[in-house]
Amino acid sequence: MSMSLRPVMEKWNTHTSCFIAHDQIIALFQELSTRVDTLCSEVDYGEMTTIWLQDGEKFLDFIAHDPTFNAASLQKSLADADVEVNVSDLASLVNNMRNMAATWRSSIDNAGELRFYVDAC
Repeated sequence: MSMSLRPVMEKWNTHTSCFIAHDQIIALFQELSTRVDTLCSEVDYGEMTTIWLQDGEKFLDFIAHDPTFNAASLQKSLADADVEVNVSDLASLVNNMRNMAATWRSSIDNAGELRFYVDAC
């Protein structure tokens, strides 16, 4: 039984196209959270999945500045986890994410957390 009720304010930020499949996106965020050393979880809500990252600043710093945030490195890590992804599609997503990192900072909440909604790609 629920013991509390509170309203939620959602702020939609600028999106990027997925370029890769839904399950590949989830695997990518799990890989990235491991590299960043932050917690990550996802919850499915019918036509979309919410990805939650505990340390949004650290995550966005990584995708904006870390040289290992590149398609070749990520493709290898995903392949090691039995997730096959096209490297050129992954490169398009990586470039978009790197370019969006500064804009996405405004979506970090007061607790430092960052959430993404992944539509059915």
